[in-house]
Amino acid sequence: MIDYIKLLLALFLPLFVGYVLTCIIMPKKEDISEIERLALSYLIGTGTFTLLIFMLGAFGIGFSLFNIITATGIMLALPVIIAVKNKSLMLDLKSFKFARLKWLEVLFLALILSRVSFVLFEDLIKPVFSVDAFANWSLRAKVFFFDSGLSMRTKDLYFAGGGQPFYPINIPLMETWIAKVLGYWNDQLFKVIFGLFLISLLTIFYCSVRRFASRPVSLVSTYLLSTLPLLVHHATIEYADFPLCVYIACSVFFLLNYFESNQEKHLYFSSMLAGIGAWTKSEGMSLLLVNIVVICVYLIRNNRDMRYMAAKLGGYLLLALTFKVPWSVFNVYYNIPKSIWQKIEYTKMFENYYRIPVIIDQFYRKLFFYGNWNIAWFVFFAALIISFGSLNKTRYLYSLLQIILVMSAFAFLYYITPSYEWLLQGTTLNRNVLIIMPVVIYFISLSLSDALSAWQKKADNVR
Repeated sequence: MIDYIKLLLALFLPLFVGYVLTCIIMPKKEDISEIERLALSYLIGTGTFTLLIFMLGAFGIGFSLFNIITATGIMLALPVIIAVKNKSLMLDLKSFKFARLKWLEVLFLALILSRVSFVLFEDLIKPVFSVDAFANWSLRAKVFFFDSGLSMRTKDLYFAGGGQPFYPINIPLMETWIAKVLGYWNDQLFKVIFGLFLISLLTIFYCSVRRFASRPVSLVSTYLLSTLPLLVHHATIEYADFPLCVYIACSVFFLLNYFESNQEKHLYFSSMLAGIGAWTKSEGMSLLLVNIVVICVYLIRNNRDMRYMAAKLGGYLLLALTFKVPWSVFNVYYNIPKSIWQKIEYTKMFENYYRIPVIIDQFYRKLFFYGNWNIAWFVFFAALIISFGSLNKTRYLYSLLQIILVMSAFAFLYYITPSYEWLLQGTTLNRNVLIIMPVVIYFISLSLSDALSAWQKKADNVR
């Protein structure tokens, strides 16, 4: 029982960090629901909090509870004062009252909660066992915990935690923090962070769909997302691909909110989440650039002048790189070698044409048959055909563009880098596709909502 109390205390601090930041960026309660604010706070808080721990380690300061809590208090002092003055720090508990749910809504809410309960149960009873998680992510967290620092002995086998030293360490540092609060290493309890990532994803997804769809459609769509087998599996195995999926997908949702509402605060959240994605896994940088391209297309289509475009794109990139640059500087300073698997081989641009049919075949097989996506991609293409006349609408256009660009980016990496070998072995493509699946379900939700609205209008006309 004491361990679970400690676990709650460990989770509270990064959540509070994120909550303070979201209250400063978006102080008005009516702009975002409290439940979505809490989910967003967890995502932003984890990335910001681990970045602070990393900065302590980079300057040779140990990872003691006193050092971490003191540094967090110093960092939050001014933001808390600002939030208190804005009267935005208090949580509005009245907003959590649910309106009367219909029986069908209760059913789908129960189904969603059963999925979440399963994931949390799995996380709390099953230790780390997956190969990459055990040899890289969990290993590094364990080294940081027992060394009480970043392990910066350059000639040591466990320099920067061991494993693959070029991997970003957002997730290992979060695990280290929980172990520090617990007071001992526990391969099970720290995995609750992945269940909370799932809860945050489902919450932000629901709230994003709810902005344009009815509550029943939003609940059904959220349930569909929660049924994806690989998504649920990755929420229990401690790989960094799932947190990356959550950060990037939520950054896309807030980007779409910005396109629809033109509220710049949504753009700030999108930038922060994309930046934390880059701080979570190397592929996050490519996905951040995809967001930049999508924003660029949006600004061009809305006839923005070059100065305005430069300000928006520059601001978005600068805020996002706040989370990535410190790790990149650390890598350069200690001459940490980059991944050979992601090295772009420009000289083979025209030599690798033989890979094209193989890449197409692998994508086709994984998406439609044995990639653990149920019938999501069949439904997506059906929705694409049905909604063809609506593709000029903001949410349709840019969610579809995001899907196309992300899938194209991964296909390009397989074409021009040695990671093509992993495509043939079948070990990475599903994890790549996982990142964009919430946006795929989001697109399906758009089509479902419009189809039901059209059907309702016809039914009303008949009456």
